[in-house]
Amino acid sequence: MQKENPDYIAAAEAFGVALEDKTYELREESLANRGWCFYASAGDGPQRDAARLKQTIATFETLRKENPNSAYIDRAYFYSGEAAYGLGDRSRAIDYYNKFLSLPAAKDSPLRCDALYALGIAHEELEQTDKAVASFQQLLSGCADSPLAVDVHLRLGDLRIMQRDFDAAVTSFDKAIAVSKEDADTSYAIFRQAYALVQSGKPKEAAVGYDRLQREFPDSPYAANATLASGQSLYRGGDIDEAATRFEKVLTQNNPVAATEAAHWLARIKLTKGDPAAAVAIAKRQIDAGLEGDFAIDLRVDLAEALSMNPATVQESIDVAEAAYRDAPADALAPRALYNAAFSALQVNQYERAGKLAGEFLQQFAADQLASDVRFIVAESQLFLGQIEAALDSYRQLLRDASADHSQRPVWVLRTAVAMNAMKAFDESIALLKQEYESFSQASQKAEAQFLVGQAYLMSGRPADAAESFGGVTEVAAEWPRAGEAMLLQGTALLSSGQGDRAKATWETLIGRDPSSAMADQARYKLAQLASTTGDYDQAVNLYSQIIDADRDAGLIPYALYGRGWSQMQQGKHAEALQSLDKILNHSPGHALSDDALIARGISHRTLGDYSSAQSDLNEYLELGPTGVHLGHALYELALVDQKQGRPADAAEKLQRLVDEVPAYPAMDKVLYELGWSLRESGQDDQAVEQFRRLLNEYPDTTLAAEAAYFVGQQRYSASDWATAATYFQLAADKTSDDAMSEKSLYRLGWSLFKQSKLDEARQAFAQQVEKHATGTLAIDARMMVGESYFKAEAFAEALESYAKGRQQIRDANENADSLRDAAERQVRELILLHGGQSAAQLKRWDEAIGWYDELKQRFPGTAYLPQVFYETGFAYQQKNDLDKALKYFGQVAEQYRRREVGARARFMMGEIHFGEKRFDKAIPEFQSVMFGFGGDNAPAEIKNWQAKSGFEAGRCSELLMQTAKTPDAKKRSRQFATQFYQYVVQKHAGHELAKKSAERLEALQ
Repeated sequence: MQKENPDYIAAAEAFGVALEDKTYELREESLANRGWCFYASAGDGPQRDAARLKQTIATFETLRKENPNSAYIDRAYFYSGEAAYGLGDRSRAIDYYNKFLSLPAAKDSPLRCDALYALGIAHEELEQTDKAVASFQQLLSGCADSPLAVDVHLRLGDLRIMQRDFDAAVTSFDKAIAVSKEDADTSYAIFRQAYALVQSGKPKEAAVGYDRLQREFPDSPYAANATLASGQSLYRGGDIDEAATRFEKVLTQNNPVAATEAAHWLARIKLTKGDPAAAVAIAKRQIDAGLEGDFAIDLRVDLAEALSMNPATVQESIDVAEAAYRDAPADALAPRALYNAAFSALQVNQYERAGKLAGEFLQQFAADQLASDVRFIVAESQLFLGQIEAALDSYRQLLRDASADHSQRPVWVLRTAVAMNAMKAFDESIALLKQEYESFSQASQKAEAQFLVGQAYLMSGRPADAAESFGGVTEVAAEWPRAGEAMLLQGTALLSSGQGDRAKATWETLIGRDPSSAMADQARYKLAQLASTTGDYDQAVNLYSQIIDADRDAGLIPYALYGRGWSQMQQGKHAEALQSLDKILNHSPGHALSDDALIARGISHRTLGDYSSAQSDLNEYLELGPTGVHLGHALYELALVDQKQGRPADAAEKLQRLVDEVPAYPAMDKVLYELGWSLRESGQDDQAVEQFRRLLNEYPDTTLAAEAAYFVGQQRYSASDWATAATYFQLAADKTSDDAMSEKSLYRLGWSLFKQSKLDEARQAFAQQVEKHATGTLAIDARMMVGESYFKAEAFAEALESYAKGRQQIRDANENADSLRDAAERQVRELILLHGGQSAAQLKRWDEAIGWYDELKQRFPGTAYLPQVFYETGFAYQQKNDLDKALKYFGQVAEQYRRREVGARARFMMGEIHFGEKRFDKAIPEFQSVMFGFGGDNAPAEIKNWQAKSGFEAGRCSELLMQTAKTPDAKKRSRQFATQFYQYVVQKHAGHELAKKSAERLEALQ
């Protein structure tokens, strides 16, 4: 009786004992049984006993050697094949199976179907698909009723799928379904047949199969997958709504793997429909429920993609995508996840992170199909990080490595040109874009190429070419988003190339295209700047106001406010300028123009006389720590405030700081000028002169040169340094275009030369002044000095002619003491008339001289020159031999000016007249009046001269009286008088030229 659980090892050992007898009559049968017992005792599955499998092969090998024609030979080959298969040696197993099948008796062997089945499986596992198919087909043709038929049909179907012969697979699964008696086999066949239908492009038929599986075999392990597969089939068939229904059903089934995949497909459907929020919700719900299976990474990538479509969740998308990559770097979707993370980081301006992620992609997935796109991310990140050279190298490599027909190549070319422009490789940029221009299929790409070429031309100093390129933008794509910007830049290029009218027309056309657009406001801003540049501040203010009132471009408005304020300042409308500048400072604190607006407001306050507010703004500006020119502006304006508030020393201190700290200040000539005046007004004249001289040396062409030179000239004139003064007055006259400065500089130049007795040069300076400024305030003064120069040079005829011109001017204006209240102005006229008379007198034109003197007395009766006028009149009459009138005029002078030289001189002349008429008795008293009057011994030197002359002349009179004396006594008295007079000269005026002659006369009188 057979045991329920046979002990195959014991049996094998028993057979082994029997086989020790080489003559054992049942030896052949025992070997066959022993081999089978070893095989049976080895067990099933991966835990098989390899030693027993080897004993199986060895035993059957003995059987075959001892009896090649044994009745058990089929069993020997078959189980040897099975043992070899169990040992994992598929090739050896196939060899045994083939030897079995090649036996003449194989076709009748009960093991034939099993052998064919085992052979097919061995081939299948060795991926020898064709041989496996052949084995299975042979089995079916010879073992149609075999219980293995269903499994073979199933395997053939799977193999056909591997061969991508999906129609044959469908047929195999049909046969399996037809002969199957087991639900498991039938459900599997339906499931796999539906899959084959999907692959053969029949998704709707596949969906029918999946629905049948769910309907007939709801408890099948393939049911959930069937729902999922049905959804996939519908999805591929384009019925995404019905597919979504299937996927949603899968989510309700207790199958995390299928649910994960279903959530993936649902998320894709929502993304296809443009509903990323729903996709996010689906993905997150499933992630929270738990991800399993091959689609776990797919769903996380879906979530990242959906999140990236919402600006508010892009950052989260980067983190999700990167985490998906980090968690499964070997997954097929790892490159896509890493790419998405890098791309999204680029989109949100996280250039460093984008660059790092993209760089890691290229290290890990250099051969991936996304590599070119990732290199673009690397290049873009480098460009935006300012790594221009590296970016350009990356773009160039991208263009070299990518195929010429790559869909993104036009984009890469354009971005390469952007980098080239940034690197100032303008010619290379232009050449690249022109070379690639015809390859751009989209009008927008051609427009951008034209735009970039225009930029390259403009930035390389070729504005005319730039204007042409910018103009080409609207020709190829008038509606391109940056077409307006191109027109704006076209105007800029035209203006730079000297075509201001065309620039203006271009900007006006831009405004006309869409007057209410922000770009139109940009054009208005350009037109306002142009108007301001050309001095049309009214138009500038109008255009800036249009921008401000429209309130369209918040970024532009502060610039428009500042531009309007500046233009209003140029108009002198500082109160209105303050309103514009206040808006910047109050409504846009911290704006880039706030500093400029603050100092501009300070300037306007200063101009309006609100020095306190000006000082407050300017000091606040200084607290911001400006440097360079900006510091210079603030210090200069504060110095002007100090000047206006009477603090010249403080002003000088600030201006000196400006000179020291901002030596390259563009208006340094004005700084030195104001510094000089501040020093002058604070009493530091020497330092002031030093600054004015520096101004003249360093900035000889400044418009302030004349005033600086005039100041230095005045200072040297005051110091009696006539030669230096003349040099600076000449410089002032040469440099100035101002009539007043020219007139007074020439006048002072003439005086400086006159003081040096350079009379010809002085006269020329005064004459030049009269010629250039005939109606100037100093014109008559200059005419006087022309005469004076001649007069002093004793060129009396020329002097008289010059004075005559001045006299005529006096007459034309009917000037007199009543009409001229200024003493200096009266003095000039008085000197003209006085010296005119004296010049006539020198020419012995006595009547003419008297006329000059009389006119002087008549027009200016209170003149300080009146004693001289009377004297000169008397002298003229004396020369005319009208002695009575001469005595009259001399007498008036002598009586009225007893302490003045002219009085002494007049009294002396009276004595001379009497002397000449031999009226010695009248002459001597006149001489004595001079000798002992007019201060006597205490008289000033100029009077002592006339006292000495009077004493000598009195001595001569006495000598003549002595000669004509009729009595000895009279003669003696005359000699005594003469002696006394000569002694007076010798004793009282020993240093006079007549003292020696007086001594000689005394000796003669002894």
